Amino acid sequence: MLMSMKKLFCIILLVLATMVYSSCNKGSTGKRSIEGTWGMIHAEYGTKVNGEIIIQKRIDSNPFHPSGNDELKWIIMNITGNDYLLTPFFWSWRDEVWFSPDPPVRITVKGSSFTCDEMALYGSIKVSSDELTVELEEGGMDVNPNAIPYDKLLFRRMTD
Repeated sequence: MLMSMKKLFCIILLVLATMVYSSCNKGSTGKRSIEGTWGMIHAEYGTKVNGEIIIQKRIDSNPFHPSGNDELKWIIMNITGNDYLLTPFFWSWRDEVWFSPDPPVRITVKGSSFTCDEMALYGSIKVSSDELTVELEEGGMDVNPNAIPYDKLLFRRMTD
């Protein structure tokens, strides 16, 4: 009986060591680190006028305990290579559930920049193990080149 308890203890120790090692190395590659569920914790919405950013609205939110209309989370999954699917979810304070009114969009990440041709969006992206910062600018034919819509979003990792 004592030998089987030691064996069980060793097996549990081995499993724990494997889990700790794999969770530490999970974010070591750029492709893997962007994948997961990200909750928005801060947003700045504005306009880039002749190169200068003018912020019109700032929002702080808590996606871990959502309560208002400004809650946003993204689920990002790798398709292949530098291409990802991004599904946006919004918090319904009335129904108290996350919902996605739109289908996923395809984004392409190259280094610290990304593009989303479907929505004429482009910008920069910075990823750490638990934070994602995205600066968005709109393009397209109907956008005034002297007053470009600009958003800066800060996300915290919710799950891998």
